[in-house]
Amino acid sequence: MIAAISTAAGVCIGVWITKMAEQSEQRAQLIAELDALFATRTLDEWAAAFDAEPDLFWSPVNSIDDLIADPQFHASGAVVGVPDEDGGRAMLATPADFDGAPPSPRWRAPRLGEHTRDVLAELGLDQPAIDDLVAAGVATDARKI
Repeated sequence: MIAAISTAAGVCIGVWITKMAEQSEQRAQLIAELDALFATRTLDEWAAAFDAEPDLFWSPVNSIDDLIADPQFHASGAVVGVPDEDGGRAMLATPADFDGAPPSPRWRAPRLGEHTRDVLAELGLDQPAIDDLVAAGVATDARKI
């Protein structure tokens, strides 16, 4: 059984579903009703209503622009400086850490085709064969991009 209820906003929407098949059938209707409800107020108005409820935990879904501008996003270590040939650039950190030590990037990821010639040479191809593969479009060379 699923119920969507918002007493903080002075609105009560109840959708009761007793079977899994009905849940799928009624999902679109519930989403449409909630979309219509949330469109009646601004985010700031909803925030005030929800914040007034001590037992309600909520958070808005941020846009990418909101996320990048959020100081907490940066303070959490979600953005790291990655060294490159130009001195460095900001990139998203990996969400995983091991043994409580977040990884620190040593260098940027390779660019498309950056190591193609080196790898093909290590596989035993000579330069004319590599040139032929690049010319035919079979291999990518960073110098051609």
